[in-house]
Amino acid sequence: MLSVVTSEPDPTLTDDDVRERLRAARRAEEDLSFQRRILHGRIDVVRSEILARVDRGRGVDHVVGDLDDLVARLKEALTHKGPPPIEAELAEFGHADDGAGAPVTVEDELPDLTELSDSDLAGLVRSLGDEERRTSAERQELHRALDVLRASHVARLQKKFAGDGG
Repeated sequence: MLSVVTSEPDPTLTDDDVRERLRAARRAEEDLSFQRRILHGRIDVVRSEILARVDRGRGVDHVVGDLDDLVARLKEALTHKGPPPIEAELAEFGHADDGAGAPVTVEDELPDLTELSDSDLAGLVRSLGDEERRTSAERQELHRALDVLRASHVARLQKKFAGDGG
């Protein structure tokens, strides 16, 4: 995917080649961004289950279908910027980064979270977090490649039209 460009584009490429590489890099970035958004959503869902279990451990029981609770959790999930602050919550949950619990394989669909043990739930959120960090790093690398391609494309256009008077 990142083979689109890793450094300065080959000067022997045609303008059409550079444009095609730009299009391919943009498509790859869209795909990675979509995967990242899906991962954030899955992390938010698992995190919500962890928070509910933490609350139950404190003696706070949420009524299933409590609209106010749902709206509050949704508002918090949607307004948070960046990856969810899960490590502090896992520590409160009793599953700080101690390596306990086998990581759960990240599948296309989340398992039934109510059926998972606390340890498996912590492993799942860590697996999702690891995948999110890998996807974000790949996306950042792709953005650097896009910057190089765009700069090359602009330089080519400037050079091409400089001789035409503008």
